[in-house]
Amino acid sequence: MTQHQAARHFGQRKASGTIVINSRGGIREYQFGLGTVLVLASLFTMFSVGYIGATAYLAFRDDLVASSIIRQARLKHEYEDRIAALRAKVDRITSRQMLNQQAVAAKVAELMRQQEMLNGQSGVLKKLFQRADALGIDEDAVTSSISTDEERSERHSSLDLQAPIATSLPAIGPVLRGSAAPADQSTEPIVLATLPTEAIRPNADFFGSIHRQVNQIENGQRSTVMALYKMVNQRTSKLAEVAQSLDLSLAEHISQHIGGPFIPEGPQSFKDMTDNLAEAFDNFETTKRTVQALPIGNPIPGASLSSSFGSRRDPFHGRSAFHSGLDFRASSGTPVRATASGKIVHAGRRGGYGLLVEIDHGNGITSRYAHLSRISVKNGQKIGSGEVIGRVGSTGRSTGPHLHYEVRYKDNPRNPARFLKAGKRLSKLL
Repeated sequence: MTQHQAARHFGQRKASGTIVINSRGGIREYQFGLGTVLVLASLFTMFSVGYIGATAYLAFRDDLVASSIIRQARLKHEYEDRIAALRAKVDRITSRQMLNQQAVAAKVAELMRQQEMLNGQSGVLKKLFQRADALGIDEDAVTSSISTDEERSERHSSLDLQAPIATSLPAIGPVLRGSAAPADQSTEPIVLATLPTEAIRPNADFFGSIHRQVNQIENGQRSTVMALYKMVNQRTSKLAEVAQSLDLSLAEHISQHIGGPFIPEGPQSFKDMTDNLAEAFDNFETTKRTVQALPIGNPIPGASLSSSFGSRRDPFHGRSAFHSGLDFRASSGTPVRATASGKIVHAGRRGGYGLLVEIDHGNGITSRYAHLSRISVKNGQKIGSGEVIGRVGSTGRSTGPHLHYEVRYKDNPRNPARFLKAGKRLSKLL
């Protein structure tokens, strides 16, 4: 029984792994468990895999290195191509910016050149208006002759160009002198001449607005010159028309002898226009000077007529006779005034005229003042229009105090009433 139990006990034990090594009669015995076996197997497997991998790497190393070099070269080329593309893009952008900057600088320079031109033209206009004022043509008359309100506004802009063309930042809103600035614009104007060109972007609307204002001002200046030219010519024509209505062969410079082939009017330069205006001023001045020399004044302002020019009944003989002048009613001693400037050619007694003053006004025109009680001038004296030359009297062939007034052309009597009437018309033109 004991042996049977012992057998059952020993049958249940597991045999452990044993390695026996016999070396030179010596026996060594090693025992290890399942875990040790697994570890050793794992190490062996890892070693085998590493060995195989190393062997494969050594076998295929050249191919791997070549593939890596190719890949690196491809990446390098791609990088270089990208860098070259970026450089080209930068160059294009830089070139475009330089071109834009040059374009802006050119446009600004052109605007400054136009401004200098407009300033010069404004100075010419100022001198022309000064001359017009000296000739009796006022600025308001020129303004009223410009037909539209737009032209009037252009004209006012054209006369105010002392400040340079300017704009304001950051709102790119052009502000020319004579035009209103935007209401929401509070910055001070910056002169284009001092503005860095890179600060202005090539904005077509911006430069278009500036050019429109410049053109508006230039058109206003041209409209002003044309209005002034037309007015001067109209005044000259009216003066010549009144003078020629007196049937006087006046100098050729005020006679309307014109002609030539018809050529449609084309654009003129501002200088040509101002030269024509200056010539028109010369013609007007000459015509005005000639007309002012005509005896168109009244020798006794406010006096009434007692006898007209032409046929009448002679007060002494009672027969029909020719009266060569006008008789003005006036009391003795009333001042008698020269009806135009000229030179005294007679101051003394002459037959039936009694005390007589005769004035030579040039161009063959003379005036006579007769029956004076006193003479205030002497022979050879130069006299101005409206100056007192004597006093009303009744000397010579006279029935009582009055002034006998004559106008003669080339020693032939002309009706003084026509000259007095012309004087009233010319007073509005001179």
